[in-house]
Amino acid sequence: MFVPQSVWNALFLQGDGVLVSAENAIMGVAIAVISFVGNMGNVPSAVALWGGGVSFAGVIAFVYADLVTIPVLNVYRKYYGWKVMAYILGVFFVTIAFSGFLMEELFDVLGIVPNLAGGRTATEQTYFEFNYTFYLNLIAFALSGFLLYVYRRGPGAPGQYRDPICGTPSYYRQSRSRERCSASDPIVDTHP
Repeated sequence: MFVPQSVWNALFLQGDGVLVSAENAIMGVAIAVISFVGNMGNVPSAVALWGGGVSFAGVIAFVYADLVTIPVLNVYRKYYGWKVMAYILGVFFVTIAFSGFLMEELFDVLGIVPNLAGGRTATEQTYFEFNYTFYLNLIAFALSGFLLYVYRRGPGAPGQYRDPICGTPSYYRQSRSRERCSASDPIVDTHP
């Protein structure tokens, strides 16, 4: 992020405590609203904030706040009008800030707030190894292949739909009545 560290230090309170967590959560949402960061950029930006000393509450609130960026608010305004857009912004802002604050307090009580000093850099990490995630990925890949196979040979080819009354393939998602089934179509009675 191309913002000097002194700006972040001025916006976000430093230290520990409930007041710092609450202020950081509120500022995390406010920064996310004006920064135009969406789903793809909010995590790297949150890492930059975390590295700059922003509390866990501020970082979590920043990540959650991708639903209230200015472009998204503009969509809300176009569809629902100014009044509803302001209501959505207010509700989301308060909910996201409170959620970030609550997450930090809960993680702090449980002692699981991540330690920034104990992290590893990208060059120190192992990116590929045969561990449990490798085998879970193999299982997920096999399950996906099986589901694709079942889908392909299931009740109809992709885009087709079997009519529940006549049992014949139909390219439209509407069922025909018994009277519209031709004499050659078998009647499938699905009701007891």
